[in-house]
Amino acid sequence: MTRYICIRDDDANFFTDPAELRKAYGENWGRIPLTLAVIPFVHGSDAKILEPGGLEGLLEWEKSASPEELERYNALHPAGDNEALAKELSGLVREGKVEIAQHGLTHRYASKGPELMNGFVSAEKIQEGRRHLEETFKCRVGVFIPPGNMIDERQTLELKKLKLNMFSSWPVWYPSVRRRALSYIRYPGTVADVLSHRLLGNTSPVRNYCGVKTIHSIIFDAYDDEAAVFALALAELEKTGFTAIATHYRHLLKDGNAGKFAALLRRLGEIEGVKFVTASEYIQKASGK
Repeated sequence: MTRYICIRDDDANFFTDPAELRKAYGENWGRIPLTLAVIPFVHGSDAKILEPGGLEGLLEWEKSASPEELERYNALHPAGDNEALAKELSGLVREGKVEIAQHGLTHRYASKGPELMNGFVSAEKIQEGRRHLEETFKCRVGVFIPPGNMIDERQTLELKKLKLNMFSSWPVWYPSVRRRALSYIRYPGTVADVLSHRLLGNTSPVRNYCGVKTIHSIIFDAYDDEAAVFALALAELEKTGFTAIATHYRHLLKDGNAGKFAALLRRLGEIEGVKFVTASEYIQKASGK
């Protein structure tokens, strides 16, 4: 029996040097299919959030920053303006070794956290980012990954309008019990999905959240432990025949994490019948399960 594994990497953007991706994945770069979540028009908070203090520190800095600093900070940088990145990834897309997924619109962090928890991003704006990625990397983009793995229920309707599938690590966020109830009325498929998994033992790894096909992933960065993540992935493979693992190339470049992740991929690759696939192939295979 074939068992399917999808590897996902988030946050590639205008400032990403292709050499960083090659270093993060080593011999696996261009060998194992990878779903790369690219930010269409990156905002300065994407980098600022990684500094000591996290979101709280970012918000404090915004209050004290000079007009010139804020102007640079709020500037948006299209991924396609990084010619080296566009060339590197376009080649791997043609070879079927990389699938480009859309990672939000700007990856802007604000008072409520990640981009899709703050305000509202319309289908038109999301489509603008999608079109930019498709033109830059000469491919179709059919998978959306919410920044921070967090998305307000209202935003899923915008993904549904665009027929985008979602790849995340957390369920949809409802701001109130009332909103959850109204969503269940609007999307009865969500209720059917929940009941089939909880009561009927449905093991399909593709879920229906607010009318959007969604797959979840184990976050390697939360463990940084090859053995722990391997055990979780193996359990999912034995139960459903599918598993997905998410990471961030910037995280792999720190503290020997690239070596740990490479060891994990080696162990996963040794499992009998395993095939590494992109997110779109994963969804296609799992939807028919």
